[in-house]
Amino acid sequence: MRKTIFKKLCAIVLTMTTLSFAACTGDNALMNLGTDVDIISQSLDSVAKGSPKALNSFSMKLTDEAVKLEAGIDPGVFDLSLLEPALAEFAIASYEHALTPDGNRNAEVADMINNLAKCELPLSVSLTQGATKFDQTLDGARLKTLFKESLTNLNRTTAASNAAQLTGSWAEKVFKTEGASDFECAYSTNRIVITVTYPNAAASPLKDVANPTPALKGILADAAEAHYSLYGELRGAVTTLMMDLGVKELRLTYKYADGKPAPSVRLEWGKDL
Repeated sequence: MRKTIFKKLCAIVLTMTTLSFAACTGDNALMNLGTDVDIISQSLDSVAKGSPKALNSFSMKLTDEAVKLEAGIDPGVFDLSLLEPALAEFAIASYEHALTPDGNRNAEVADMINNLAKCELPLSVSLTQGATKFDQTLDGARLKTLFKESLTNLNRTTAASNAAQLTGSWAEKVFKTEGASDFECAYSTNRIVITVTYPNAAASPLKDVANPTPALKGILADAAEAHYSLYGELRGAVTTLMMDLGVKELRLTYKYADGKPAPSVRLEWGKDL
């Protein structure tokens, strides 16, 4: 009698286990997905810990509903309320296309994408910055598309324009000094251009400078270094993202409302930044 009951219990457990894997095409996709997530999360967690001035918190885990990635963004790096889905999606694509030192794509990332699709589970991204929250969910099919498509075929212009907005969210605090009448930061023809307008040269920080162009480049270089150093170990990923977006340079341009010539300087992504 006990053997019969034991056999029935085993049959029930086996049936339940089989059903739990049915959504994963009957193989070990769920177990493999868990392994992939563990490996990738450990790698990303290491980068996050090396970027304490950019990220307040980080976690990535597999749940019954999704692979959930959560991070707290420090307000000093950019204004999270300005982040748009197009840029967040492109950033994920940029990560998917990143090459390992041997020149290949990351095998665990590719495997995780395949197993997400097999298990019909999405990647859920949740970013927070104080009371501000950004959520985005991508299913396995979309992640596969981002992995397979050339980055040039994705919506780079919209994403790059949003990158300029995020750049402006910190740059305005630095470059719009007392006396400035206008500030703009926009994406234009493979560059992010910061434009600060003053009534005249005397109202700008360059009022007593005999050779304004190198002085302005020094101002841009010092400010950019101070800002992008905040990203810590994430800095390389930010540079790669900008280059993947087709953003070749960061430009700082002064304009004088009186029509007099004003300096304009640039730094190149992947070289100066």
